[in-house]
Amino acid sequence: MDIKMIQIGTWKVQTTTTAIVFTQDLVEQSLEMIDQWVDLFERETTWIQKKYNVPSLIIRLDCVVHNGKLGIYEVEERPSGVGLCGLINTDFKTRLEIAKSIWPKFKVIVSPKRSLDGDDSLWAQTEQSLSSRSLVLVRAEPDETEYSYLESCSVSSLKAKGNKGYGLRMGFWYRVCVSDFEDLPWNRGFALKPLSGSKCLGLEIWDPRRRFGCSTKERIKKALNLYQQMYCQYLLLPMSTDFPNYPWMIYRPFFVWSVKEQRIREKYKEQWKCIGGLWMAGPSLRLHGATNTVSGPLIVE
Repeated sequence: MDIKMIQIGTWKVQTTTTAIVFTQDLVEQSLEMIDQWVDLFERETTWIQKKYNVPSLIIRLDCVVHNGKLGIYEVEERPSGVGLCGLINTDFKTRLEIAKSIWPKFKVIVSPKRSLDGDDSLWAQTEQSLSSRSLVLVRAEPDETEYSYLESCSVSSLKAKGNKGYGLRMGFWYRVCVSDFEDLPWNRGFALKPLSGSKCLGLEIWDPRRRFGCSTKERIKKALNLYQQMYCQYLLLPMSTDFPNYPWMIYRPFFVWSVKEQRIREKYKEQWKCIGGLWMAGPSLRLHGATNTVSGPLIVE
């Protein structure tokens, strides 16, 4: 596997051209799950929600496959990494361009707090402010309330960004608090995550076998004390690989909402299209876009 380092702003990431196929069976499993997720994600008065009754034009799954069955870590309804995928996955780039050709035009508004680390300029027009009432995708945290006025023209989440309540309703995880510390599933393993958030912030993993990336009990207790309430998901291990120095891997497929059909269909999944994405491998159970991971193209059959 040939690896090269690329830099996007201040973000450095290792990439490879080694491709992995995301099969049609996995696409179908994803669509079945997305069909449920659409109804359970926190609702907002965004343009996309009012127009099509879905949370976003583009979403990303962070997932694994064990024994042919899809396992979900997160559904990212305002995903990052779109520009990176276009750089390393030419099939993804082609499929994204097809989606953009039928999407309404929109701009990506980027908060100054995060503009140096983003890759949105590689696939969309980006600005730091909006001079007209055009459609937008906003790269800002929910507590940056100065962007709240853009909710009515947003093509993705705004105030509900990173909300993980859908997983509670879908049975992916359950709520715990400080008093539950002793009763956590220590023998089985688990991950604790904040009720809302992204980028692995606040994520704590307990693995009974204490593999690399596992948190200590002390750290887990501190996290519970800090957040007071968290979601607990039973340990869902990344997939194992044969790549030297990168033994763990996850998939990150993207799905786009097709607006070609103007009416809202009975089944949402008929209008979600998988455009591929990337796989990510690394030495730790904690996989994120850091320099110790490598990413390659995830291709749709």
